[in-house]
Amino acid sequence: MAILNFTLHHDEEFTLFTDATQIIWLLTPTVALCEQQHDVFARHLGTTVRTRLLRGTDNVDRWSDKKTWDAVLDGVRLVVSTYQVLSDALDHGFVTMDRLALLIFDEGMA
Repeated sequence: MAILNFTLHHDEEFTLFTDATQIIWLLTPTVALCEQQHDVFARHLGTTVRTRLLRGTDNVDRWSDKKTWDAVLDGVRLVVSTYQVLSDALDHGFVTMDRLALLIFDEGMA
């Protein structure tokens, strides 16, 4: 958390190795853990960093084009989702690996 916080709050340093369209993506094995992690980051980072929680109840399986994904992720610096959400987005080409600045795997007990 401390390293991620430093990275997100020191935007000049962060932009040295990413551009404004790149995202830090945190993956968790369960929706409950996604919600918990997102709440912690959103509360800690406040409004200085745009975060986004993506889960099945957001109907991500119906976002069927890159334009929709680009609009949803516009300006977002941190996304929290299950592995499957990102896997599906990558499989369909809605999100590409070069869009990811950092990929974090939370392997919390499921």
